Order: sequence, then structure tokens, then C-alpha cells
Amino acid sequence: MKIKRFTARDLPTATNMIKEEFGLAALILSQRELPAEAGGGVEITAGVREEDMPHRGEAAPGKPEPKARAGPAAGAAAYARSARPARPADPALAGPPWRRDLEHFSATLTRSLGELKNLILDLAHRQSLAEKWRDRPDLVNLYRRLTETGLAPEHARGLVELAAESARAWGGEVFTHLRRNLESRLRLVDISLSPPKFLAVMGPSGGGKTTALVNLAAFFRQRGRQTAAITLDTVRLGAAEQLTRYARIMGLGVAVCQNREEFSSALELFESSDLVLIDTPGRSFQKPEGRREMAAFLDQAGASVLLVLPATMKESDLAAALDRAREFKDLSLILTKFDETGALGGLMSFFISGAPRLAFFSLGPKTPEDFTLATADKFLGLWLDGLETDGQVG
Repeated sequence: MKIKRFTARDLPTATNMIKEEFGLAALILSQRELPAEAGGGVEITAGVREEDMPHRGEAAPGKPEPKARAGPAAGAAAYARSARPARPADPALAGPPWRRDLEHFSATLTRSLGELKNLILDLAHRQSLAEKWRDRPDLVNLYRRLTETGLAPEHARGLVELAAESARAWGGEVFTHLRRNLESRLRLVDISLSPPKFLAVMGPSGGGKTTALVNLAAFFRQRGRQTAAITLDTVRLGAAEQLTRYARIMGLGVAVCQNREEFSSALELFESSDLVLIDTPGRSFQKPEGRREMAAFLDQAGASVLLVLPATMKESDLAAALDRAREFKDLSLILTKFDETGALGGLMSFFISGAPRLAFFSLGPKTPEDFTLATADKFLGLWLDGLETDGQVG
């Protein structure tokens, strides 16, 4: 497709210029009035397929071209001028001629619509950036690729434009500055350096709390810490049995508690342990009264809280879960189910918007091989790998 901008003193003049240059098959892509300080007038961006371009001498300027049509007729005219596929030698195997013609026309139309869709998307992404960056295809493409991963458009715009400004001021590639900026937005914490005595895992049902607790137990045991577990999840069917089975396999002390008295006894039982992990019911996390009751349990132990959220959650759901968890003290984050999503941009928007410190993430279903401390290099690698090469950003 050939694209060109036309500038004229008024709309009729610009329209005549487009007709003379591109013929009646031209498609108006954008239109805007020019500011008075720039001389006024209008600017129109128009496009036309190469095969629909009028041949010089076919029609006099300003006169309609006899074979040009608007709308569906333009597509038919383009088809009539395109090369038709060679007919097979054996007519019996070729099918009716009209079917081949229809299939060829359908393929031509589909290809044209795809080109038009890409063009419209490109124009939309250009308009999202500040005017001084709109003529940089690498920046427009980087913005598009970031939003396709789920990153909020306003965050993508700010990150791309800041990276472009940094590259202009300090030199180097835009993508390098982008990555450095992203690293500064991630809040990380290494709990392994000085773990608390009591550490509770909390979050919505189905997020992987019990599995995260088992992974944490294996993680700290590998670092020589004597670990025990307490479960308060006596509501979900089989939850206590699942944790008890894991504890036996790993040689952990475990206690199942249904009330405050049993919880107090369990705290005394594991007083000599270096670390006590506390499993909480997902149902108690959803309602305010459940959170207040759970906060009373955890305050009794002076426990820090690890909020367990799946990476598959939408940014709005992540933000809602965080709002419900803000009343708990010393909050950090475990992200699970990284292997079940390819759109990590929403997580980055979550961090930019004020997520708690990120402590661990689970990269897959294997316990404990896929459970690891969170690092900026690992997260950004999982998210951005492929963008630098495929996105052709420099």
C-alpha cells in the first residue's frame, strides 16, 4: 500500500489532489486542521493499494477514471487487474472456474483487509506517543509490543518516552534504558537473609498457597533452618490432610488448628523451631470479617505475611487482592503459575501501581525445583525476552 500526506488550503482542494494522485480507489486514513501559526489549511493522510494506482494517461486530471469504483467495486476492479492463477492442466481436477475465481478474490480481499487493519493499528499507536516521537518506527513498535503483553497503555507510553529521552541524552540503545528503568520500578526483598520466626501464606482460593508453603519449607530447610508448619485451613476439604502428607514426607513438624487455643498450643510446641510457616484458608481472605479474624491470629504470633497470587490474574484482580491484604503487617508477595501465562505486562503495571515487595516466584509445577527467589533479571527476562529481537528496537 502506498501512503502519502496531502496539505492544502481547504478540504476540496486536498480531495482533488488525492483523486489526481491516487484515483477514486484512495482511502482516507486521517484528517486534521493545521494550526493558524503554521499557515492554516488541512492535512489528509491517504493510502491506496499499488495495483489500484491509476496509470498515467488513463484519465485527465480532475476527470473520473472510467474503471475506478468506490467501496466493493474498487475491490472488484483491483481483482480484475490482478494476475489470475494458472489453470491446471486437467480441468476435471480444477473444479468450476467460478470457484477458483471466488477463492482468489476472497484471498485478495482478506489480504487487503489485513493490511488495512495493521495500518490503522499503527496509526493508533503513533497517536498514543508524544508528537515528537511519532515518526520513530522503533518507538511505535516498542510501544505496541509492550501493550500486547498486557502493560497498561499509560505505563507503556511513559516507559518508552523516558527510555527515548535517556537514550538521546546519554547515548546507548532505547531498549537498554527501558530495562534499567523497569529494574528500578521492581520492589524486591530477600527474606532468606533474615527470615522472621513466623511466616504466614495468604491469598485467594486457588492461588497455590499450600504448594507455596511446601516450597518455602523445602527452600529454608536447604539453607539449614529447622522448619515447622501450622495449618488454619480446616474449611477446605482435604487441605489439612494434604499439608500433613507433605510434612511427613519432608520430616516437618505440623499442627492442625481450629481455634485460638489450639493455635496458642502449636506456637508453644514449635518454640524451638527456626521458622514456623502458617497456612491460612482462602475463604477467610475474601470477606472483611474473615480477614479481621485471621489478622487476630497472626498478630498473636507476630507473623509476617506472604501474599500468594497467580501470575495469571488480571491487573484489576491483582489490585483488588492487594486492597484486601493491606491490613496485614509486613506484607510481601509470592507470584505463582508463571508457566500458565505469556502476558506478564499486567504484572509490571501492578508493580508500577504500588505492589508490595516481591519475594519469590514459582516458574512451574515442580516442587521445589521451580520455586526461586525473585530477581529483576529473572522477571524481566521472562517478560521481555523476544521483544528486543522481534520488536526491532534500538
